[in-house]
Amino acid sequence: MSTDRDELLDAIEVLTKANRSHIVQTKNGISCISAYGPGSLLGQLAKAVAGGIGSHAGASDGATRLPINAGALGLNAEIQAEVGRWHLRDVHQPPPVGIGEALMAWHLAILNRRRRDGDTEDLERKSVRKLVGWANRIEAMFDPVDRLELTQAVEVPVIDPVTRQPRLRRDGSPWMRVRQEPAACPRCGERTAFDRDTGDQITALVVEYRRSVGETALHGSSGTCRFCGAEWVGAIQVRELRWMLDHPGQFLLDDEGNLIVESGEVD
Repeated sequence: MSTDRDELLDAIEVLTKANRSHIVQTKNGISCISAYGPGSLLGQLAKAVAGGIGSHAGASDGATRLPINAGALGLNAEIQAEVGRWHLRDVHQPPPVGIGEALMAWHLAILNRRRRDGDTEDLERKSVRKLVGWANRIEAMFDPVDRLELTQAVEVPVIDPVTRQPRLRRDGSPWMRVRQEPAACPRCGERTAFDRDTGDQITALVVEYRRSVGETALHGSSGTCRFCGAEWVGAIQVRELRWMLDHPGQFLLDDEGNLIVESGEVD
């Protein structure tokens, strides 16, 4: 790879390293720190295939439970088969039983080839994409993304059900009421989009996040316009998106989509 950081090893460790947190537990006035967590992504997948059901200490919902489903079995078989092919091709011997062990042995072979020949960049780039894809699919299986459709409060005239015309005040002005409508994208102005699979009309602007990460959910969140493809990634940009929706007409976007405040400030 062309950077000092080993992206291939990083991608492997996302799959193989345990993702554990710590909680403080107190009993009889004595406090101690206990580790908990679902283990590595590959470990979660293996437990689901084997039929393990449960949740780690401190879990408040089913986000970390291990469901038994055909998807887990199929994905596990896909990973085993692909990693087995990589191992046979580059290590030149049958892979060990554990996928994690096979990946680490394969990485060592690629590392040696990289140092010796320097011709692994394309292979590593394709492998990183595959590994990251597997990690994303496992995370989506056990910790699905929550999606929030963004709306705005807008004033609309009150329609008389008999005449189908706006109801008017004595001074001739229409009666108005407030209702929630899909928010308009700051980039393209569209409020709705169409689902490519079903053709149904859907809300254009959505924010996606993982509720299971608690207070850090905003940092990993992202906003997307499903009409024009505009994105707002991370806490700062998602807050900017919310500000733009709450303050229409008080901002501009530069050529790269960055917020230029005309009046007021982003909270």
